[in-house]
Amino acid sequence: MYVAALEQIDSPVPSGVSHPSSKLPPVEAGPNGTPSASPSKETTLKDYETIGDALLVCEASSYVVGIPWMLPVGDVAGRRYTVGTLPGDYIRETLVTVSTNCLQMYIEDLDRSCPKQLSDAELYIEVTSWTERYSFVAACSAAFAFIGCVGASYLFMNAVACVICGIGMMVLGYVFGQSFATSEARRRSFQKLLSSEAMRRRGIDPNGPAGTHVYTGRATPLSE
Repeated sequence: MYVAALEQIDSPVPSGVSHPSSKLPPVEAGPNGTPSASPSKETTLKDYETIGDALLVCEASSYVVGIPWMLPVGDVAGRRYTVGTLPGDYIRETLVTVSTNCLQMYIEDLDRSCPKQLSDAELYIEVTSWTERYSFVAACSAAFAFIGCVGASYLFMNAVACVICGIGMMVLGYVFGQSFATSEARRRSFQKLLSSEAMRRRGIDPNGPAGTHVYTGRATPLSE
């Protein structure tokens, strides 16, 4: 599998974060002997950032991509687009300048099972705040706890039973919400969305009987 990463990038990055560049040409010397990235490297990094930003916008704006709901404050509110726009339409319009080859590389890099795994930060899909990561978990916990308390009050008419049922349902709500908020769950959701776009570009109906797997061979880096 192509993991377009990680060891040779020389451009400034946050501490501990690298980029999909090990498959790309090494940095060449520019004027006055200063390093300058090759066009293909710059294009790949820009495309990866474009894809990651588009996925974060879809996640903040849709209930079917990534974490189903985030508290609409701060960066999340700023990433939201028009409610009438579907995630697939937004991806198609936003990634029009991203090559299908680079899109396929990114889809493969989302796979958690590959030996050389890129982090969320390296794929530009990292959630950095508590409200982004756990607002859905908290909402599920509160909703389940409320349902448990109300149900117990009707069934048992007992305060202790209400508390016990409420706590039990709150734990269940936490487990349910957390199952959508993990990095693995987010990546699977992003893979599904991007795979549909890759299939559309290949003339395949993503909802058709042929299935959703789009890979027929190894991806070729832009540098080759």
